[in-house]
Amino acid sequence: MKGTNFVSAKATLGESGDFRLFLEPGKDGFALSIILNRERGGTVSGRTFIASVSATPDSPPQSRAVKEIIVHYYQVSGGWHSTADPTPKDIGFMKEYRTGFAMYLEFGQVTDGQVTGRIDLRLPDVEGSSVAGVFTAKVQ
Repeated sequence: MKGTNFVSAKATLGESGDFRLFLEPGKDGFALSIILNRERGGTVSGRTFIASVSATPDSPPQSRAVKEIIVHYYQVSGGWHSTADPTPKDIGFMKEYRTGFAMYLEFGQVTDGQVTGRIDLRLPDVEGSSVAGVFTAKVQ
């Protein structure tokens, strides 16, 4: 992610409103929020979300499976007001992507308040950021 090794130490999935998957690093670094369109009464159980780089910028977010991806600098030790010494250019960094990315996101069945998943994401930034792997998210 942005030229650094991204390892998610904690994953949570919010189910109020739109689905929001948050992949949090184990140490100060970049975090990832993925906002997914929620169908009425829908659940993530067994669903797959696919986003293509060909999504047009003028298509309304509610018509896309993936509404937005947000990459931001996250400081674990003390939250946003950490005394850690990250690269100064990274502090406060946040970038929103509504189009131009490609993603495959697959969820298993929600069981005991958790869901497993698999992600393969490519962002259109100059660093060629990508995230791929499996996760287990706590459903909230």
